[in-house]
Amino acid sequence: MKIAKNIFLLGILILAVLVFGCAPKDAAPEKTDTEGKQEVVVKVGIVGPLSGGSSVYGIPHERGIKLAAEEINAAGGIPGVGKIEIFSEDDEGKPDVSVSAVQKLVHRDKVHAVLGAINSSATNANMKVTWEAGIPQITSISSAPTITAQGNPWIFRTQITSARTARGLAEVGVNELGITKWGILHDADDYGKDAADVFESRLKELGVQNIPRETFIRGDKDFTGQLLNLSSAGVEGLAGFGMTEEIARAIRQAKEELDLHFQWIGTDAIGSDDFIRLAGESGEGTIVSVLFVPTNPDAKVQEFVKKIKDKYGETPDTFYAQGYDAMMLLADAVKRAGSTDPAAIADALRKTSDFVGLTGKTQFDEKGDDLKPFLTTVWKNGILVPYK
Repeated sequence: MKIAKNIFLLGILILAVLVFGCAPKDAAPEKTDTEGKQEVVVKVGIVGPLSGGSSVYGIPHERGIKLAAEEINAAGGIPGVGKIEIFSEDDEGKPDVSVSAVQKLVHRDKVHAVLGAINSSATNANMKVTWEAGIPQITSISSAPTITAQGNPWIFRTQITSARTARGLAEVGVNELGITKWGILHDADDYGKDAADVFESRLKELGVQNIPRETFIRGDKDFTGQLLNLSSAGVEGLAGFGMTEEIARAIRQAKEELDLHFQWIGTDAIGSDDFIRLAGESGEGTIVSVLFVPTNPDAKVQEFVKKIKDKYGETPDTFYAQGYDAMMLLADAVKRAGSTDPAAIADALRKTSDFVGLTGKTQFDEKGDDLKPFLTTVWKNGILVPYK
């Protein structure tokens, strides 16, 4: 009897393994609703700096994504597919940490798509993980041209490349501002170097020669030497390509400590409220390229501004909006794909043609770069307003 009982129990165990242990590895995760129905869960990973100096971009980016996911879920989820589950990892803005973070999202959490990272060097490093795994990734903040120049079919960028913005800023600097004596102060990272190279190249095409360049590394606090060198070279306009903290500090040192009054210009890296808080009055008049301004009277924009103010007690900057749009775009692609299959989602993203978000209409080129235009703005009375 004991032997028979053991054989019976063994048979039950084998049956359980056959029934529950043989589900396809790529099957979409499911949850049971209150009526006992199985619901597909769309698993979305976020990677970005939630701590450290770059968190001024990462935190609003994450908040924008989560707000979009909450709204979608409150409306019943992605039509025809299911509700969204968010998994978030802090990469501190560091490439090695970012790689580890994305590995967790892809291999541990089994996400269907990744949103991020923020720092270009981090995205350049971590996208190799999603590329190898065949998981679509949307970076809505990283701007280095190298990200989409590697033939990776899984990477999409809704941020404007630093090549486009730097080129446009050079044209504004010469054609609109009338300044022909330009210098460049830039971070030595991927973003800073790439933007500086394009800015310098476009200036030369516009007839500007002898463009002095000075560099710094993340975390530097004293820019006296670089600023004095640029001043000695006769610079009148200065392009700052770096993160908020360093560029704000450099602008403040130039005006308040060295009495150097350059016309500053830069990309959306200095487009957050943290920039003007750190730069103070010295930041007034700085020209910045961005995708979103909260003063836009459009009803959709103002509704978003109110939601962020009500939820977080602050006015949203471009990074809130770019995160929000990235999630909404992904949801649109999942809806059109009709499933959580990564390849189907990537194909739907590639075919995007009529998605309109807070930052404009998205359409990708053959490399995965968004073709939407950017705004040229200026810091005036503590807020970003259209330059003209």
